[in-house]
Amino acid sequence: MKTLLYIFPIVLLAAACGSEESQEPATTEVFERTINVSTERVQPQEFVNYLSLVGTVKSGQDIKISAEVTGLVERLSVSKGQRFRKGDLILKIDDSSLRQELEIAKASAETARENYERTKSIWESDRIGSEFAVITAANASRQAQANKELLDIRLQKSSIIAQFDGILEEVYVEQGEIAAAGSPLVRLIESGKMHVESGVPARYAGLVRVGDLIEISFEMLNNRTYTSKVSRVGSAIDPSVRTFRIEADLQASSVYKVDMIATIRLQTETFADAIVLNQEFVQRDENGYRVFVVSDVDGKKRATATRVELGPIFNNRVVITSGLQPGDEVITRGSVFVENNILLNIQNDEANS
Repeated sequence: MKTLLYIFPIVLLAAACGSEESQEPATTEVFERTINVSTERVQPQEFVNYLSLVGTVKSGQDIKISAEVTGLVERLSVSKGQRFRKGDLILKIDDSSLRQELEIAKASAETARENYERTKSIWESDRIGSEFAVITAANASRQAQANKELLDIRLQKSSIIAQFDGILEEVYVEQGEIAAAGSPLVRLIESGKMHVESGVPARYAGLVRVGDLIEISFEMLNNRTYTSKVSRVGSAIDPSVRTFRIEADLQASSVYKVDMIATIRLQTETFADAIVLNQEFVQRDENGYRVFVVSDVDGKKRATATRVELGPIFNNRVVITSGLQPGDEVITRGSVFVENNILLNIQNDEANS
């Protein structure tokens, strides 16, 4: 019992000492979220803006010839797919009946001419007949002459003569078949003169000029790229699609085919000293566009949202027309997770530091 009495005060004293120590104030450390990012210091650079278009290969002349006279197809002098030279006979329609009609017309024209001259001479020398008879004879002579000339033209139209060097692409009639006036006969494509045509949106009307550089590639030719220049700019806007036509010449080559599809890259604008960013680092909200730049606040790196205005965009690169200055440190990697004024831990690669 005496032992218990001596221990008890010691236990109470220890409890009292422990209670006093627990009442001392503890040190509290505030935690602030930090995000890892990469940055890029923007500097003026050249920016070339291009317009991507789809074009079609066309020939200098690609014409479909229809019959202007009715008759039997007497001869096809060129086979489908065969090349021809300017002046070659392509197709001949039987002209025997036209030649007979022309001989009759020649005789009628000669008779009408003689009648007019005789009627005019008698009236002028002997006053026999009347002035009206002279006028009637003159009109009859002119009409007969015109009919003769018309038949002569129709006779010429019975022969289809090539007006350029080219290829017979299509034949729509067979030898021995009757060709009616207005029906298609052949399709001729000029060889050696190929170009690409494309439609450019109307808003670029003031930016595209003859002589502008143009890059042309063909998927069918393993995406081989050719450089050319704009050779023609249309002077009218197609109201249905709001585009105007451009053309660019192609070098003579058998690899090009009419109506082949081409991908076109047309240079439209060049900026010598532009602030340029990857489009992915520019954010859009209800107030427009913004990027985050690095600010030094009380010795700490923090993010600051900066309003920007955008210019041309090409290949995911966009011109910043206002809001940034050369030397500004823009947050790149990690920018989608950044909030205004958040603490930053910048982790740039050596190439970007």
